[in-house]
Amino acid sequence: MKTIINQQSQKALQLGNILAKIKPFSELGTRLHKNFKPFTRSSQDRLINYYQKIDTVINAIKDHPDFISSLGSYLHYFQWIKKSIEDSALAAKNEQNTLEAHEIFEIKHFIYYYQKVASYLKTKNQISLIPLYDFSDLFDFLDREKQNTPSFYLNPSYTRELQAVYDDIYALKQQIEAEFSLLKKKLIHELSLAEFSDKMTVSRLNTDLLEKLQKSTLLKVDYENFANITFVLKKTDKIIEAEAKIAELNTNLFAEERKARQMISKRISEYAQELKEAFADMAELDLILAKAIFANNNNCCIPKIAHAPRIFCSQLVNIALKDELIDLNLTYQPVNVDFKERVIVLTGANMAGKTSILKAIGQAFSLLVLGVPIPATEALLFIPDYIHFSGPLTHEHRADLSSFATEVVNLQELIEKEEYGLILMDEFARGTNPTEGTALSQAVIHYFSQNSSANYITATHFNPPELDQNSQHFRLLGISDKDYNKLRNHDINWLKNNLGEIHKHFDYQMQEVEMKKEAPKAAFMIAELLGMTPKILEQAKEYLKNEK
Repeated sequence: MKTIINQQSQKALQLGNILAKIKPFSELGTRLHKNFKPFTRSSQDRLINYYQKIDTVINAIKDHPDFISSLGSYLHYFQWIKKSIEDSALAAKNEQNTLEAHEIFEIKHFIYYYQKVASYLKTKNQISLIPLYDFSDLFDFLDREKQNTPSFYLNPSYTRELQAVYDDIYALKQQIEAEFSLLKKKLIHELSLAEFSDKMTVSRLNTDLLEKLQKSTLLKVDYENFANITFVLKKTDKIIEAEAKIAELNTNLFAEERKARQMISKRISEYAQELKEAFADMAELDLILAKAIFANNNNCCIPKIAHAPRIFCSQLVNIALKDELIDLNLTYQPVNVDFKERVIVLTGANMAGKTSILKAIGQAFSLLVLGVPIPATEALLFIPDYIHFSGPLTHEHRADLSSFATEVVNLQELIEKEEYGLILMDEFARGTNPTEGTALSQAVIHYFSQNSSANYITATHFNPPELDQNSQHFRLLGISDKDYNKLRNHDINWLKNNLGEIHKHFDYQMQEVEMKKEAPKAAFMIAELLGMTPKILEQAKEYLKNEK
Protein backbone atom coordinates (compact mmCIF):
# COMPACT_ATOMS: atom_id res chain seq x y z
CA MET A 1 0.00 0.00 0.00
CA LYS A 2 3.05 2.29 -0.19
CA THR A 3 1.84 4.18 -3.25
CA ILE A 4 -1.65 4.68 -1.84
CA ILE A 5 -1.17 5.32 1.88
CA ASN A 6 2.04 5.85 3.82
CA GLN A 7 3.00 3.86 6.88
CA GLN A 8 2.26 6.69 9.31
CA SER A 9 -1.30 7.02 8.01
CA GLN A 10 -1.74 3.24 8.13
CA LYS A 11 -0.64 3.21 11.76
CA ALA A 12 -2.90 6.11 12.74
CA LEU A 13 -5.89 4.47 11.04
CA GLN A 14 -5.07 1.16 12.77
CA LEU A 15 -5.27 -0.65 9.46
CA GLY A 16 -3.01 -3.44 10.69
CA ASN A 17 -5.53 -4.40 13.36
CA ILE A 18 -8.39 -4.38 10.85
CA LEU A 19 -6.61 -6.29 8.09
CA ALA A 20 -5.48 -8.90 10.64
CA LYS A 21 -9.14 -9.90 10.91
CA ILE A 22 -8.94 -11.17 7.30
CA LYS A 23 -7.55 -14.69 7.65
CA PRO A 24 -7.01 -16.80 4.52
CA PHE A 25 -6.83 -20.58 4.90
CA SER A 26 -3.66 -21.19 2.90
CA GLU A 27 -0.18 -19.79 2.53
CA LEU A 28 -1.19 -18.72 -0.99
CA GLY A 29 -3.99 -16.50 0.27
CA THR A 30 -1.92 -15.22 3.17
CA ARG A 31 0.90 -14.09 0.90
CA LEU A 32 -1.51 -12.45 -1.53
CA HIS A 33 -3.21 -10.65 1.37
CA LYS A 34 0.14 -9.35 2.63
CA ASN A 35 1.32 -8.18 -0.81
CA PHE A 36 -2.03 -7.20 -2.32
CA LYS A 37 -1.71 -4.56 -5.02
CA PRO A 38 -4.28 -1.79 -4.43
CA PHE A 39 -6.85 -0.96 -7.07
CA THR A 40 -6.55 2.42 -8.78
CA ARG A 41 -8.90 4.64 -10.76
CA SER A 42 -7.63 3.02 -13.97
CA SER A 43 -8.59 -0.42 -12.62
CA GLN A 44 -12.13 0.51 -11.60
CA ASP A 45 -13.71 -2.20 -13.76
CA ARG A 46 -11.48 -4.85 -12.17
CA LEU A 47 -12.44 -3.61 -8.71
CA ILE A 48 -16.15 -3.81 -9.53
CA ASN A 49 -15.67 -7.34 -10.87
CA TYR A 50 -13.65 -8.28 -7.77
CA TYR A 51 -16.39 -7.03 -5.46
CA GLN A 52 -18.95 -9.00 -7.47
CA LYS A 53 -16.98 -12.16 -6.71
CA ILE A 54 -16.92 -11.37 -3.01
CA ASP A 55 -20.66 -10.70 -3.11
CA THR A 56 -21.16 -14.07 -4.81
CA VAL A 57 -19.24 -15.81 -2.03
CA ILE A 58 -21.16 -13.90 0.66
CA ASN A 59 -24.42 -15.16 -0.84
CA ALA A 60 -23.02 -18.68 -1.19
CA ILE A 61 -22.16 -18.67 2.51
CA LYS A 62 -25.76 -17.70 3.28
CA ASP A 63 -27.18 -20.37 0.99
CA HIS A 64 -24.84 -23.22 1.94
CA PRO A 65 -24.03 -23.67 5.67
CA ASP A 66 -21.06 -25.91 4.84
CA PHE A 67 -19.51 -23.52 2.31
CA ILE A 68 -16.82 -22.08 4.61
CA SER A 69 -15.86 -25.36 6.29
CA SER A 70 -15.83 -27.44 3.10
CA LEU A 71 -14.08 -24.99 0.82
CA GLY A 72 -11.76 -23.90 3.60
CA SER A 73 -10.76 -27.49 4.35
CA TYR A 74 -9.53 -27.89 0.75
CA LEU A 75 -7.85 -24.48 0.55
CA HIS A 76 -5.99 -25.25 3.77
CA TYR A 77 -3.85 -27.84 1.94
CA PHE A 78 -2.48 -25.52 -0.74
CA GLN A 79 1.23 -24.85 -0.34
CA TRP A 80 3.54 -22.26 -1.84
CA ILE A 81 4.90 -24.11 -4.90
CA LYS A 82 5.54 -21.15 -7.18
CA LYS A 83 9.15 -22.21 -7.85
CA SER A 84 8.14 -25.76 -8.81
CA ILE A 85 5.59 -24.40 -11.28
CA GLU A 86 8.14 -21.94 -12.70
CA ASP A 87 10.70 -24.74 -13.06
CA SER A 88 8.14 -26.90 -14.85
CA ALA A 89 7.72 -24.18 -17.47
CA LEU A 90 11.43 -24.37 -18.25
CA ALA A 91 11.72 -28.16 -18.19
CA ALA A 92 10.92 -28.61 -21.87
CA LYS A 93 13.69 -26.21 -22.88
CA ASN A 94 16.42 -27.03 -20.37
CA GLU A 95 17.19 -30.35 -18.71
CA GLN A 96 18.84 -28.46 -15.87
CA ASN A 97 15.31 -27.55 -14.78
CA THR A 98 14.22 -31.16 -14.44
CA LEU A 99 11.88 -31.38 -11.48
CA GLU A 100 12.93 -33.27 -8.38
CA ALA A 101 10.64 -35.97 -7.07
CA HIS A 102 9.41 -33.72 -4.24
CA GLU A 103 8.55 -30.98 -6.76
CA ILE A 104 6.54 -33.45 -8.84
CA PHE A 105 4.79 -34.43 -5.62
CA GLU A 106 4.03 -30.75 -4.90
CA ILE A 107 2.44 -30.31 -8.32
CA LYS A 108 0.39 -33.51 -8.04
CA HIS A 109 -0.65 -32.47 -4.51
CA PHE A 110 -1.75 -29.07 -5.88
CA ILE A 111 -3.74 -30.64 -8.74
CA TYR A 112 -5.44 -33.09 -6.37
CA TYR A 113 -6.84 -30.34 -4.15
CA TYR A 114 -7.48 -28.03 -7.11
CA GLN A 115 -9.78 -30.70 -8.50
CA LYS A 116 -11.44 -31.02 -5.09
CA VAL A 117 -12.13 -27.26 -5.08
CA ALA A 118 -13.38 -27.31 -8.68
CA SER A 119 -15.67 -30.24 -7.98
CA TYR A 120 -17.09 -28.58 -4.86
CA LEU A 121 -17.73 -25.28 -6.67
CA LYS A 122 -19.55 -27.16 -9.41
CA THR A 123 -21.84 -28.87 -6.91
CA LYS A 124 -22.73 -25.44 -5.45
CA ASN A 125 -23.15 -23.80 -8.89
CA GLN A 126 -20.28 -21.41 -8.18
CA ILE A 127 -18.10 -22.13 -11.21
CA SER A 128 -18.12 -18.43 -12.15
CA LEU A 129 -15.80 -17.62 -9.24
CA ILE A 130 -12.63 -18.81 -10.98
CA PRO A 131 -11.65 -20.17 -14.40
CA LEU A 132 -11.63 -23.96 -14.13
CA TYR A 133 -8.81 -25.86 -15.86
CA ASP A 134 -8.95 -29.56 -16.68
CA PHE A 135 -5.93 -31.30 -15.19
CA SER A 136 -7.50 -34.78 -15.15
CA ASP A 137 -5.15 -36.23 -17.82
CA LEU A 138 -2.08 -34.86 -16.08
CA PHE A 139 -3.26 -36.16 -12.72
CA ASP A 140 -3.87 -39.63 -14.18
CA PHE A 141 -0.36 -39.53 -15.65
CA LEU A 142 1.12 -38.70 -12.23
CA ASP A 143 -1.14 -41.16 -10.41
CA ARG A 144 0.53 -44.26 -11.89
CA GLU A 145 -0.76 -46.55 -9.15
CA LYS A 146 -4.34 -45.30 -9.66
CA GLN A 147 -4.73 -44.68 -5.93
CA ASN A 148 -6.32 -41.21 -6.41
CA THR A 149 -4.24 -39.69 -3.62
CA PRO A 150 -2.13 -36.50 -3.47
CA SER A 151 1.08 -38.49 -2.84
CA PHE A 152 3.61 -39.26 -5.59
CA TYR A 153 5.90 -42.23 -6.16
CA LEU A 154 8.35 -42.48 -9.04
CA ASN A 155 6.89 -45.70 -10.37
CA PRO A 156 9.36 -47.78 -12.44
CA SER A 157 6.72 -48.26 -15.12
CA TYR A 158 7.30 -44.70 -16.40
CA THR A 159 10.06 -46.01 -18.73
CA ARG A 160 11.12 -49.47 -19.96
CA GLU A 161 14.71 -48.79 -18.98
CA LEU A 162 13.79 -47.81 -15.43
CA GLN A 163 11.53 -50.86 -15.13
CA ALA A 164 14.38 -53.11 -16.34
CA VAL A 165 16.78 -51.76 -13.71
CA TYR A 166 14.14 -52.17 -10.99
CA ASP A 167 13.47 -55.74 -12.14
CA ASP A 168 17.18 -56.64 -12.11
CA ILE A 169 17.64 -55.19 -8.63
CA TYR A 170 14.53 -56.97 -7.41
CA ALA A 171 15.75 -60.30 -8.82
CA LEU A 172 19.14 -59.91 -7.11
CA LYS A 173 17.48 -59.05 -3.82
CA GLN A 174 15.36 -62.17 -4.15
CA GLN A 175 18.54 -64.21 -4.72
CA ILE A 176 20.11 -62.71 -1.61
CA GLU A 177 17.01 -63.39 0.43
CA ALA A 178 16.87 -66.99 -0.81
CA GLU A 179 20.55 -67.52 -0.01
CA PHE A 180 20.14 -66.16 3.51
CA SER A 181 17.09 -68.40 3.94
CA LEU A 182 19.17 -71.49 3.05
CA LEU A 183 21.91 -70.42 5.46
CA LYS A 184 19.40 -70.03 8.29
CA LYS A 185 17.93 -73.48 7.69
CA LYS A 186 21.40 -75.04 7.55
CA LEU A 187 22.45 -73.26 10.76
CA ILE A 188 19.29 -74.31 12.63
CA HIS A 189 19.81 -77.92 11.54
CA GLU A 190 23.52 -78.07 12.34
CA LEU A 191 23.24 -76.46 15.78
CA SER A 192 19.80 -77.79 16.68
CA LEU A 193 18.46 -74.28 17.23
CA ALA A 194 14.77 -73.55 17.70
CA GLU A 195 15.02 -70.51 15.39
CA PHE A 196 17.39 -67.89 14.00
CA SER A 197 16.35 -64.52 12.66
CA ASP A 198 18.87 -62.08 11.23
CA LYS A 199 21.03 -62.09 14.35
CA MET A 200 21.32 -63.74 17.74
CA THR A 201 22.48 -62.15 21.00
CA VAL A 202 23.78 -64.58 23.64
CA SER A 203 24.79 -63.98 27.26
CA ARG A 204 28.41 -64.74 28.11
CA LEU A 205 27.09 -66.85 30.96
CA ASN A 206 25.57 -69.28 28.45
CA THR A 207 28.91 -70.92 27.73
CA ASP A 208 27.58 -74.05 26.04
CA LEU A 209 25.63 -72.15 23.41
CA LEU A 210 28.45 -69.66 22.94
CA GLU A 211 30.91 -72.45 22.24
CA LYS A 212 28.65 -73.94 19.55
CA LEU A 213 28.05 -70.59 17.87
CA GLN A 214 31.72 -69.61 17.93
CA LYS A 215 32.73 -72.89 16.25
CA SER A 216 30.17 -72.52 13.43
CA THR A 217 31.56 -71.54 10.02
CA LEU A 218 28.19 -70.01 9.14
CA LEU A 219 28.38 -67.23 11.74
CA LYS A 220 30.54 -64.26 12.65
CA VAL A 221 30.58 -61.90 15.61
CA ASP A 222 28.77 -58.67 14.83
CA TYR A 223 28.99 -56.97 18.25
CA GLU A 224 30.08 -57.80 21.77
CA ASN A 225 30.31 -56.20 25.22
CA PHE A 226 31.10 -57.36 28.77
CA ALA A 227 27.72 -59.14 29.05
CA ASN A 228 26.68 -60.35 25.59
CA ILE A 229 27.91 -61.36 22.16
CA THR A 230 25.83 -60.85 18.99
CA PHE A 231 26.24 -63.21 15.99
CA VAL A 232 25.12 -62.74 12.37
CA LEU A 233 25.28 -64.98 9.31
CA LYS A 234 28.41 -64.81 7.20
CA LYS A 235 27.76 -63.64 3.65
CA THR A 236 28.52 -66.22 1.02
CA ASP A 237 30.36 -65.39 -2.20
CA LYS A 238 27.00 -65.58 -3.96
CA ILE A 239 25.54 -62.93 -1.66
CA ILE A 240 28.62 -60.68 -1.93
CA GLU A 241 28.52 -60.93 -5.73
CA ALA A 242 24.79 -60.07 -5.82
CA GLU A 243 25.29 -57.06 -3.55
CA ALA A 244 28.11 -55.81 -5.80
CA LYS A 245 25.81 -56.06 -8.83
CA ILE A 246 23.09 -54.12 -6.94
CA ALA A 247 25.61 -51.36 -6.17
CA GLU A 248 26.40 -51.09 -9.89
CA LEU A 249 22.71 -51.11 -10.78
CA ASN A 250 22.00 -48.33 -8.26
CA THR A 251 24.26 -46.06 -10.31
CA ASN A 252 22.20 -46.92 -13.38
CA LEU A 253 19.03 -46.50 -11.32
CA PHE A 254 19.93 -42.89 -10.47
CA ALA A 255 20.49 -42.10 -14.15
CA GLU A 256 17.29 -43.82 -15.26
CA GLU A 257 15.26 -42.10 -12.53
CA ARG A 258 16.57 -38.75 -13.74
CA LYS A 259 15.55 -39.62 -17.31
CA ALA A 260 12.10 -40.56 -16.03
CA ARG A 261 11.83 -37.29 -14.13
CA GLN A 262 12.88 -35.42 -17.27
CA MET A 263 10.10 -37.14 -19.19
CA ILE A 264 7.58 -36.36 -16.42
CA SER A 265 8.79 -32.75 -16.21
CA LYS A 266 8.28 -32.26 -19.93
CA ARG A 267 4.76 -33.62 -19.65
CA ILE A 268 4.02 -31.23 -16.78
CA SER A 269 5.53 -28.34 -18.77
CA GLU A 270 2.70 -28.71 -21.28
CA TYR A 271 0.39 -27.49 -18.51
CA ALA A 272 2.78 -24.89 -17.04
CA GLN A 273 0.75 -21.82 -18.03
CA GLU A 274 -2.51 -23.34 -16.79
CA LEU A 275 -0.82 -24.36 -13.53
CA LYS A 276 0.52 -20.84 -13.09
CA GLU A 277 -2.93 -19.34 -13.61
CA ALA A 278 -4.64 -21.96 -11.45
CA PHE A 279 -2.12 -21.25 -8.67
CA ALA A 280 -2.97 -17.52 -8.81
CA ASP A 281 -6.70 -18.33 -8.96
CA MET A 282 -6.50 -20.43 -5.77
CA ALA A 283 -4.71 -17.60 -3.97
CA GLU A 284 -7.40 -15.16 -5.10
CA LEU A 285 -10.24 -17.52 -4.21
CA ASP A 286 -8.79 -18.08 -0.74
CA LEU A 287 -8.46 -14.34 -0.12
CA ILE A 288 -11.94 -13.64 -1.51
CA LEU A 289 -13.39 -16.25 0.85
CA ALA A 290 -11.50 -14.67 3.77
CA LYS A 291 -12.85 -11.23 2.83
CA ALA A 292 -16.39 -12.60 2.56
CA ILE A 293 -16.04 -14.11 6.05
CA PHE A 294 -14.74 -10.73 7.27
CA ALA A 295 -17.81 -9.09 5.70
CA ASN A 296 -20.17 -11.48 7.47
CA ASN A 297 -18.42 -11.09 10.82
CA ASN A 298 -18.44 -7.29 10.65
CA ASN A 299 -21.77 -6.60 8.91
CA CYS A 300 -20.07 -5.14 5.85
CA CYS A 301 -21.50 -4.14 2.50
CA ILE A 302 -20.23 -4.18 -1.07
CA PRO A 303 -19.64 -0.51 -1.94
CA LYS A 304 -20.73 1.20 -5.10
CA ILE A 305 -18.13 3.21 -6.97
CA ALA A 306 -18.80 6.94 -7.28
CA HIS A 307 -17.08 9.89 -8.89
CA ALA A 308 -15.22 12.32 -6.64
CA PRO A 309 -16.05 14.12 -4.47
CA ARG A 310 -19.08 11.99 -3.50
CA ILE A 311 -18.80 10.12 -0.17
CA PHE A 312 -21.77 8.30 1.29
CA CYS A 313 -21.85 5.66 4.03
CA SER A 314 -24.85 4.52 6.02
CA GLN A 315 -24.09 3.24 9.54
CA LEU A 316 -20.32 3.40 9.02
CA VAL A 317 -18.24 1.67 11.70
CA ASN A 318 -14.72 2.43 12.93
CA ILE A 319 -13.89 -1.23 13.57
CA ALA A 320 -10.75 -0.59 15.63
CA LEU A 321 -12.58 1.82 17.96
CA LYS A 322 -15.58 -0.50 18.21
CA ASP A 323 -13.29 -3.30 19.43
CA GLU A 324 -11.77 -0.99 22.04
CA LEU A 325 -15.20 0.08 23.29
CA ILE A 326 -16.38 -3.52 23.52
CA ASP A 327 -13.41 -4.25 25.79
CA LEU A 328 -14.63 -1.37 27.99
CA ASN A 329 -18.23 -2.65 27.93
CA LEU A 330 -19.28 0.43 25.95
CA THR A 331 -21.51 0.57 22.89
CA TYR A 332 -20.25 1.92 19.59
CA GLN A 333 -22.52 4.23 17.59
CA PRO A 334 -22.24 3.82 13.79
CA VAL A 335 -22.33 7.12 11.92
CA ASN A 336 -23.96 8.27 8.71
CA VAL A 337 -21.74 10.09 6.22
CA ASP A 338 -23.20 12.03 3.31
CA PHE A 339 -20.66 14.40 1.75
CA LYS A 340 -21.34 15.95 -1.63
CA GLU A 341 -18.55 18.55 -1.81
CA ARG A 342 -14.80 18.17 -1.94
CA VAL A 343 -14.14 20.25 1.21
CA ILE A 344 -15.74 19.13 4.44
CA VAL A 345 -15.31 20.89 7.79
CA LEU A 346 -16.18 18.98 10.97
CA THR A 347 -16.62 20.85 14.23
CA GLY A 348 -17.68 19.85 17.71
CA ALA A 349 -16.42 19.54 21.25
CA ASN A 350 -13.80 17.11 22.40
CA MET A 351 -15.35 13.67 22.90
CA ALA A 352 -17.83 14.50 20.11
CA GLY A 353 -16.20 11.95 17.75
CA LYS A 354 -14.53 14.07 15.06
CA THR A 355 -11.32 12.03 15.04
CA SER A 356 -13.26 8.77 15.08
CA ILE A 357 -15.23 9.83 12.00
CA LEU A 358 -12.09 10.90 10.15
CA LYS A 359 -10.52 7.54 10.91
CA ALA A 360 -13.65 5.62 9.95
CA ILE A 361 -13.65 7.39 6.58
CA GLY A 362 -9.92 6.73 6.14
CA GLN A 363 -10.42 3.07 7.00
CA ALA A 364 -13.32 2.78 4.56
CA PHE A 365 -11.29 4.20 1.67
CA SER A 366 -8.29 2.04 2.58
CA LEU A 367 -10.48 -1.06 2.51
CA LEU A 368 -11.99 0.08 -0.79
CA VAL A 369 -8.66 0.19 -2.64
CA LEU A 370 -7.85 -3.26 -1.22
CA GLY A 371 -11.14 -4.71 -2.42
CA VAL A 372 -12.43 -5.34 1.10
CA PRO A 373 -16.14 -4.94 1.95
CA ILE A 374 -16.94 -1.76 3.91
CA PRO A 375 -18.24 -1.90 7.52
CA ALA A 376 -21.48 -0.09 6.73
CA THR A 377 -24.98 -0.99 5.57
CA GLU A 378 -24.45 0.97 2.34
CA ALA A 379 -21.50 2.82 0.83
CA LEU A 380 -20.78 4.99 -2.19
CA LEU A 381 -17.09 5.93 -2.53
CA PHE A 382 -14.69 7.16 -5.18
CA ILE A 383 -11.30 5.55 -5.85
CA PRO A 384 -8.53 7.91 -4.65
CA ASP A 385 -4.99 8.01 -5.97
CA TYR A 386 -3.73 8.38 -2.42
CA ILE A 387 -5.04 8.52 1.15
CA HIS A 388 -3.42 10.76 3.74
CA PHE A 389 -4.34 11.02 7.40
CA SER A 390 -2.75 13.74 9.52
CA GLY A 391 -3.11 13.61 13.28
CA PRO A 392 -1.02 13.31 16.45
CA LEU A 393 0.10 9.72 15.77
CA THR A 394 1.42 10.58 12.30
CA HIS A 395 4.04 13.04 13.55
CA GLU A 396 5.96 10.87 15.99
CA HIS A 397 8.46 9.72 13.34
CA ARG A 398 9.88 13.21 12.69
CA ALA A 399 12.16 13.94 15.61
CA ASP A 400 13.69 16.82 13.67
CA LEU A 401 10.43 18.75 13.25
CA SER A 402 7.64 19.99 15.48
CA SER A 403 4.15 18.62 14.85
CA PHE A 404 3.18 21.86 13.11
CA ALA A 405 6.28 21.85 10.90
CA THR A 406 5.61 18.22 9.97
CA GLU A 407 2.03 19.10 9.04
CA VAL A 408 3.22 21.93 6.81
CA VAL A 409 5.84 19.77 5.05
CA ASN A 410 3.34 16.94 4.46
CA LEU A 411 0.57 19.29 3.33
CA GLN A 412 2.82 21.02 0.82
CA GLU A 413 3.83 17.65 -0.62
CA LEU A 414 0.15 16.79 -1.05
CA ILE A 415 -0.61 20.13 -2.71
CA GLU A 416 2.15 19.48 -5.24
CA LYS A 417 0.80 16.05 -6.15
CA GLU A 418 -0.80 15.72 -9.55
CA GLU A 419 -3.09 12.87 -8.52
CA TYR A 420 -6.52 13.25 -6.93
CA GLY A 421 -6.52 11.99 -3.36
CA LEU A 422 -8.26 11.99 -0.02
CA ILE A 423 -6.79 14.18 2.74
CA LEU A 424 -8.04 13.69 6.28
CA MET A 425 -6.74 16.49 8.50
CA ASP A 426 -7.28 16.20 12.24
CA GLU A 427 -6.84 19.65 13.84
CA PHE A 428 -4.48 21.31 11.37
CA ALA A 429 -2.16 23.89 12.97
CA ARG A 430 -3.06 22.85 16.49
CA GLY A 431 0.68 22.98 17.25
CA THR A 432 0.95 26.75 16.83
CA ASN A 433 -0.67 29.78 18.47
CA PRO A 434 -4.48 30.02 18.12
CA THR A 435 -4.53 33.30 16.18
CA GLU A 436 -2.19 32.16 13.43
CA GLY A 437 -3.57 28.62 13.62
CA THR A 438 -7.08 29.89 12.91
CA ALA A 439 -5.89 31.96 9.95
CA LEU A 440 -3.87 29.10 8.46
CA SER A 441 -6.65 26.57 8.96
CA GLN A 442 -9.16 28.86 7.26
CA ALA A 443 -6.74 29.58 4.41
CA VAL A 444 -6.14 25.88 3.75
CA ILE A 445 -9.90 25.22 3.71
CA HIS A 446 -10.33 28.08 1.21
CA TYR A 447 -7.46 26.79 -0.96
CA PHE A 448 -8.90 23.31 -1.39
CA SER A 449 -12.37 24.71 -2.07
CA GLN A 450 -10.86 26.58 -5.02
CA ASN A 451 -8.52 23.84 -6.29
CA SER A 452 -9.86 20.43 -7.32
CA SER A 453 -6.76 18.44 -6.38
CA ALA A 454 -8.23 16.41 -3.50
CA ASN A 455 -11.12 15.76 -1.18
CA TYR A 456 -10.13 17.68 1.93
CA ILE A 457 -11.91 16.66 5.14
CA THR A 458 -10.80 18.47 8.26
CA ALA A 459 -11.80 18.36 11.92
CA THR A 460 -11.08 21.61 13.70
CA HIS A 461 -11.52 23.47 16.96
CA PHE A 462 -10.87 26.74 15.19
CA ASN A 463 -13.73 28.81 13.87
CA PRO A 464 -14.22 27.76 10.25
CA PRO A 465 -14.34 30.50 7.61
CA GLU A 466 -17.37 31.55 5.65
CA LEU A 467 -17.52 28.56 3.34
CA ASP A 468 -17.05 28.96 -0.39
CA GLN A 469 -18.61 26.82 -3.05
CA ASN A 470 -17.50 23.16 -3.07
CA SER A 471 -17.59 23.15 0.75
CA GLN A 472 -19.82 21.82 3.50
CA HIS A 473 -19.79 22.26 7.28
CA PHE A 474 -20.95 19.51 9.63
CA ARG A 475 -21.31 19.73 13.38
CA LEU A 476 -21.08 16.70 15.64
CA LEU A 477 -24.27 16.73 17.66
CA GLY A 478 -22.60 15.80 20.93
CA ILE A 479 -24.83 16.07 23.97
CA SER A 480 -28.41 17.32 23.79
CA ASP A 481 -30.12 19.55 26.37
CA LYS A 482 -32.33 16.62 27.33
CA ASP A 483 -29.37 14.27 28.00
CA TYR A 484 -27.44 17.08 29.66
CA ASN A 485 -30.27 17.55 32.15
CA LYS A 486 -30.37 13.79 32.80
CA LEU A 487 -26.67 13.74 33.57
CA ARG A 488 -26.96 16.73 35.90
CA ASN A 489 -29.04 14.54 38.19
CA HIS A 490 -25.99 12.37 38.87
CA ASP A 491 -23.44 13.11 41.57
CA ILE A 492 -20.32 14.82 40.15
CA ASN A 493 -17.91 12.39 41.83
CA TRP A 494 -19.88 9.47 40.42
CA LEU A 495 -19.63 10.94 36.92
CA LYS A 496 -15.88 11.43 37.30
CA ASN A 497 -15.54 7.72 38.02
CA ASN A 498 -18.02 6.70 35.34
CA LEU A 499 -17.07 8.68 32.25
CA GLY A 500 -18.62 5.95 30.16
CA GLU A 501 -22.01 7.24 31.31
CA ILE A 502 -21.34 10.51 29.51
CA HIS A 503 -20.35 8.51 26.42
CA LYS A 504 -23.72 6.74 26.49
CA HIS A 505 -25.55 10.08 26.30
CA PHE A 506 -23.47 11.43 23.42
CA ASP A 507 -24.90 11.54 19.91
CA TYR A 508 -21.99 10.99 17.51
CA GLN A 509 -23.97 11.77 14.36
CA MET A 510 -23.24 14.75 12.09
CA GLN A 511 -25.57 17.53 11.13
CA GLU A 512 -24.97 19.92 8.28
CA VAL A 513 -25.13 23.50 9.51
CA GLU A 514 -25.02 27.00 8.18
CA MET A 515 -21.89 28.84 9.16
CA LYS A 516 -23.73 31.66 10.94
CA LYS A 517 -25.77 29.32 13.07
CA GLU A 518 -24.56 29.20 16.64
CA ALA A 519 -23.44 25.77 17.81
CA PRO A 520 -24.34 24.45 21.26
CA LYS A 521 -21.61 24.83 23.88
CA ALA A 522 -20.93 21.11 24.42
CA ALA A 523 -17.53 21.78 25.97
CA PHE A 524 -19.13 24.01 28.60
CA MET A 525 -21.71 21.29 29.31
CA ILE A 526 -19.06 18.60 29.83
CA ALA A 527 -16.90 20.87 32.00
CA GLU A 528 -19.89 21.71 34.19
CA LEU A 529 -20.94 18.06 34.51
CA LEU A 530 -17.46 17.15 35.69
CA GLY A 531 -17.43 19.83 38.37
CA MET A 532 -15.38 22.67 36.92
CA THR A 533 -15.44 25.74 39.15
CA PRO A 534 -18.50 27.85 38.19
CA LYS A 535 -16.48 31.10 38.21
CA ILE A 536 -14.23 29.72 35.46
CA LEU A 537 -17.20 28.70 33.35
CA GLU A 538 -18.90 32.07 33.81
CA GLN A 539 -15.70 33.88 32.83
CA ALA A 540 -15.32 31.65 29.75
CA LYS A 541 -18.86 32.44 28.64
CA GLU A 542 -18.16 36.12 29.15
CA TYR A 543 -15.02 35.93 27.01
CA LEU A 544 -16.98 34.18 24.27
CA LYS A 545 -19.72 36.83 24.44
CA ASN A 546 -17.18 39.67 24.18
CA GLU A 547 -15.53 38.03 21.14
CA LYS A 548 -18.82 38.25 19.31
